Amino acid sequence: MNIGQLKARRKALDTELAVRQATLRQLKADTCVNTEEINRATVNVNICFKQIKAVEKSIKKRMDELRTAERLKKRKADKLKRKEEQELQEMPMPMGYNMAPHKPADSADVLRATIKRLAKKLKKLEDEAGKYPTPLEKSELQKTRRELLKAHGDYRSLSKQHKQESNMNNRYASTAKSREDEIFETIVAGTFLTVSVEFESTPGNLYDFRVRPDTYEAIQEGSMVVVEANQSHSVATVIEKHEDVSPKATAWVIQHVDTTAHDERSEQWNKLRKGVKDVETAKRQEVLMGGYLGDMEKYASPDLLEAVKNMPRVGGANMKVLEGTSENEIAQDSVVSDTAADDSDRI
Repeated sequence: MNIGQLKARRKALDTELAVRQATLRQLKADTCVNTEEINRATVNVNICFKQIKAVEKSIKKRMDELRTAERLKKRKADKLKRKEEQELQEMPMPMGYNMAPHKPADSADVLRATIKRLAKKLKKLEDEAGKYPTPLEKSELQKTRRELLKAHGDYRSLSKQHKQESNMNNRYASTAKSREDEIFETIVAGTFLTVSVEFESTPGNLYDFRVRPDTYEAIQEGSMVVVEANQSHSVATVIEKHEDVSPKATAWVIQHVDTTAHDERSEQWNKLRKGVKDVETAKRQEVLMGGYLGDMEKYASPDLLEAVKNMPRVGGANMKVLEGTSENEIAQDSVVSDTAADDSDRI
């Protein structure tokens, strides 16, 4: 029988012993029971005790056999490892190649696997031992806990060592990079100038950018420029031009955005549209007033009619220009002006 079966047999015998002891106490308490039954119950209890001791002895023997087998297995593995290291040392190396024998340290993955295995083993032993473990089970639990604590300590030490090595590598890489940057900045010094710009999304915050000398001469404060951004390009407004080079500037101004031609074209279009609008407004007022002029001549007084004719109009014209002009001519002039406005819109 294996260890699990022996422990299960031990638990069953403990239960049977408890039942027989209870029966014996009940018989002793009952005065009507004869001595023969009490003696028989006592014998059963003693038999159960002997069976429990025999099972404990079998468990101990089996545990000793397992420990012996484990020690032999470990001894065999150590012997094989020493033999491999000896063969490696005796192996002839190429000329100029120095290889010192070393014992590789346990990696983090191996230690994590060991911790996981020991944790499962400890939980299994605790479940099998129960609330009242035997001395042999206590010894096994203590040994497993010590191994688990040692594995945790080794893993923490290895993690600390890896962290220190990583910090040293990062420090070396940072030092090398700063040295390269310093050499590069020394070479390119004097080939650029710097300006401070402001983005529309972050008003009030100024950022320094590098700019070529020809672009520096072309831009002014308030000019729009295209600058380098995070994996893209952005448009910003120049706030200040620096005579000296700013150390904060690392990105570049790509191009100056010249809006002079666009502004001139927009101004011409706005003037043309305003002129067309003014002409159309004057024509509509003339048509409107000409339609009512005949009615006013019939019903209004001469003074009121004269006042209406002399009212100032857009462009300095008045109603006197309509005297002697028929309504058909006024309407024809309105159609011509509408055609001119449509032509200007298409332009």
